[in-house]
Amino acid sequence: MSEITEETGLNGETPAFIGNYSFFERNQLIIAFHVKAQGDLQVGDELDEIKCVLPEEITPWPHGASPAVKDWLAKRKRS
Repeated sequence: MSEITEETGLNGETPAFIGNYSFFERNQLIIAFHVKAQGDLQVGDELDEIKCVLPEEITPWPHGASPAVKDWLAKRKRS
């Protein structure tokens, strides 16, 4: 079982690497991938909730995974 399936109940296709990002505030490294997935979305044990948002409605926030989101949005616009 993949991590995607375990956390969301979805089956993911081959991931596309977005980038790696330092998250100094939490002493973490974020490794971001874009994965196309299908199936019935479910909340796993490590998630409190899931919210589906259209890409054009996303506004990056000031910290954490925001640089990955910004890069993902930029790559979508170039495609």
